[in-house]
Amino acid sequence: MEFVAELKKEGRVTLINFPDCAGCQTFAQAGEDVESVAREALEGWLEAHLIGNEAPPPPTTARTSPRRQLAITVQPSLAIAMQIRWRRHELGWTQAELGSALSVS
Repeated sequence: MEFVAELKKEGRVTLINFPDCAGCQTFAQAGEDVESVAREALEGWLEAHLIGNEAPPPPTTARTSPRRQLAITVQPSLAIAMQIRWRRHELGWTQAELGSALSVS
C-alpha cells in the first residue's frame, strides 16, 4: 500500500505533504533522507488515527501531478490493520462483532 507525498523545496528544507491525509505534513532538513522522514510522519499519522478508533483515509492520489512526488510504502502490519478497519467500518461492525464473527475474543 502506497501513499503519495508531494515535495516542495522551501529554502534549505523540503516540505513533505500527503494530500490523502489531511494535516499530515513534515519537513526534511538539508541532508536528511526525505523518504525516511516522510515514512515516519505518515505512519505516525496513520497509527494515531487507528489508536483513536478512526478509519484513516485510503490512498487515492496517483503519481500524475506535475509536482515533485514520492510514493511511500506503508509497512505491511500497518497496511493490514488499516484494511481490517476499513472493512469493519464498511460493514458497520464493532470490534466485538468482528471478533464474534471470527470466533475470537
